[in-house]
Amino acid sequence: MENFATEPSFSNQFQIKVKYQSKDKLTEIYGFVTEFINNQVRIKSTDKMYLISIEQIINIS
Repeated sequence: MENFATEPSFSNQFQIKVKYQSKDKLTEIYGFVTEFINNQVRIKSTDKMYLISIEQIINIS
């Protein structure tokens, strides 16, 4: 039997809106936080996975 105690639980997730700066443009996405990797956050939207540096994030709501 696998030990699920060390696995993150996302059963109570809610969707967030993230505005981040990529090169010279602002991008706004909606999704769920699935993972933190070093100074980056992985966000899953309905059609795509995003790996965004925390320094690029302008706003989360």
